Amino acid sequence: MRRLLFCAFLVFLGGRVGAAIKPIFRPVSDLDTVRYVFMNADRDPEWLRVKKRIASFLPAPVELILYQEESSDKHDWKQEFSDVIAMERVQLVQIPKSGATPWARELFPIATWDENGAIRLVDSRDSFRVELDNWLASWLGVGLIRHGFYVNSANLIADQSGNCILAERRFSYLVPSSVYEKYYGCGSLVRLPYQLDAGSVDESVVILKSGVVATDNDQYEISLKKNGYRVLRLPKPRAQNATYANVIIVNGIVIMPVFGERSDAMAMNVYLNSGFTVFPVKSDDLAVSRRRSLRSLTMTYPEPIQAQGLMN
Repeated sequence: MRRLLFCAFLVFLGGRVGAAIKPIFRPVSDLDTVRYVFMNADRDPEWLRVKKRIASFLPAPVELILYQEESSDKHDWKQEFSDVIAMERVQLVQIPKSGATPWARELFPIATWDENGAIRLVDSRDSFRVELDNWLASWLGVGLIRHGFYVNSANLIADQSGNCILAERRFSYLVPSSVYEKYYGCGSLVRLPYQLDAGSVDESVVILKSGVVATDNDQYEISLKKNGYRVLRLPKPRAQNATYANVIIVNGIVIMPVFGERSDAMAMNVYLNSGFTVFPVKSDDLAVSRRRSLRSLTMTYPEPIQAQGLMN
């Protein structure tokens, strides 16, 4: 937690003498200001229903970027969303070899803030053998760093002080902690113990603010508390594969999966009491058939260059 203490000192110093808070090298956090939300354009009616609900809750000026593989598909995907979001906030882009998988979170690279407050992308590798790193670096006009290790974008979360959390899973145990410090700027790293059915860390843990997390996993709760986190408990839905942790956080808003259960309200209160505005999206069919949820469908990025307001 040394970065957390360091940042607290800077805040204190800034309050005393009016000094600006300097950016630090760290991963982009879900709590940072979002400008772009990426989702795969897909004809599946269930996908479309869920994605339109997500789009309807995105606050301006957040832009929705719908992507598809280069093909002869002439369908006007932007118009599919015209009843839920202003068309000037929607782009349709063609990404070569992006594939048909809807799980954007696992395909796109992790972004970091450099010491000057600018965005820098870091290589990611996924189980679908699809890498969109080069395309996104070109589209955003930012740099890209490669390191050769298997780091999945869905399995690394961070707060705004550079404290990182991952869940041990396939191949992750081969990546030394020094990689996360050197390439991603993790000031501290909690490696949650391997569990057969736990999946990526974002399926069980969500960061609410620096030093505060929520989880529905007993073993993870113990590990996180031992590492100094304040842990709030999320209920576990009865629906198969369902979770309340895999939420989309966009500029103070939480877009949360719900399953038509009494536990929906309990989970919603965790986010409401943490200061978020919460919008529910019915996700029971999605969870049962897809084994992932809302955050997995999206990838979020801030403005490519943002030298100020980094740690608000």
